[in-house]
Amino acid sequence: MNNRPTGNHKHLTLSQRISIEHGLAEGKSFRTIAALTSKDPSTISKEIRR
Repeated sequence: MNNRPTGNHKHLTLSQRISIEHGLAEGKSFRTIAALTSKDPSTISKEIRR
């Protein structure tokens, strides 16, 4: 039995990771970067912590 939630969960692409890196370098907020990458701000925050 699989207890994992179902849905459209995908990894970040290299392009999205580069966009996050550039956004941080430009001093953009997590919320702004999230809007640019079509991801949730919490996803951006978690990726930065890695």
